[in-house]
Amino acid sequence: MSRRKKMISIVILLACCFIFQISIVQNAGLSDTVYNGWSLYLGESIETGNLYTVENRLSDIADKYLNLKMNFWAEDSATFEGISETNSNTIYYQGDPVSIFTTDFISGSYPGEQDKNSCAISDKLSWALWGSVETTGKTLKVDGTEKVVSGVFSSDSSLAILKADNKIKMTRCDISGQTLVGDNLSREDIESIISACSINNVSGMVGGKDIYSGAMIQFSIFPFTVFLALVVIIIS
Repeated sequence: MSRRKKMISIVILLACCFIFQISIVQNAGLSDTVYNGWSLYLGESIETGNLYTVENRLSDIADKYLNLKMNFWAEDSATFEGISETNSNTIYYQGDPVSIFTTDFISGSYPGEQDKNSCAISDKLSWALWGSVETTGKTLKVDGTEKVVSGVFSSDSSLAILKADNKIKMTRCDISGQTLVGDNLSREDIESIISACSINNVSGMVGGKDIYSGAMIQFSIFPFTVFLALVVIIIS
């Protein structure tokens, strides 16, 4: 490679590295506001029918926090029947689906708070079942049980979101909220909350800052790779 080409390559790589690093620094301050929840892995699943006790105990301590929310969910697969039949990943939830799975709806919305006879499906699953995304209001079968499509959302995956019935066993729990002074919940806060709610089967938990730190490490790989590339170009 000629000296001129080397210099041009170095300038381009340096510019890319600089721009990307600025993006990382700018986003670093968002960790407290964007990733302020905790995700718990349950060592033993909890049947949906047994969650009412947990929810009642949560309400007893709700006045000690701001906007305290606890949502349970589980991921499984199911057989879906429309005009065609296909298997799809399925998220069963108890609580606020927006806190569990945030997405953009093409039409409709999540099932209603007490609606166990509806489901929201991805546009990819909608295409597989009917060859169309205009399927809100249509009836399908999930493992043989009829459900009404409450909404269609954008996703690269074949996915459905359903309100859990009493037999579904929950394997994940998401907790979000703030302390009374407006701080994000700490690990100690989470441990206190799950103890008060008698959730004793937690096998692991990850907090917002932990998730953000992992993402930041992944993002930082790019500028580090650029640095190595510059070294190779310079010494070659």
